[in-house]
Amino acid sequence: MAIADADYRFVAVDVGAYGRTNDSMVFKSSFMGRSVYNHQFDFPPPEPMPGTNGLPLPYVLVADEAFKMSGNFIKPYSSRGLAVTKRTFNYRLTRARRMVECTFGILVSKWRIFSKPIQLKWRLSMK
Repeated sequence: MAIADADYRFVAVDVGAYGRTNDSMVFKSSFMGRSVYNHQFDFPPPEPMPGTNGLPLPYVLVADEAFKMSGNFIKPYSSRGLAVTKRTFNYRLTRARRMVECTFGILVSKWRIFSKPIQLKWRLSMK
């Protein structure tokens, strides 16, 4: 589980969950997720959007429908009977989520070991 920024950089990573577990449960049970949901994650202070003198806006995480709503999450509207403005919001949010997917794609293309589960034997030694 990782948090990536708009410049294709990972800013937080939590490793150690099984591949079969869904993303929202992995995030919820990770240290990173608990920190976000408990408002203890070290987000930068709010600031205006780049190139504007507007109101300071908080940093947020772009998530899909599976994640639990929280103050630092932006999720899409449910897709039934949406007005044009909400459909536009969902489209732009999907494009932002695509940045995160591309960040993982860059990671996998650079280090092929991440393209599939890493197979290893785990043995506890009682020495």
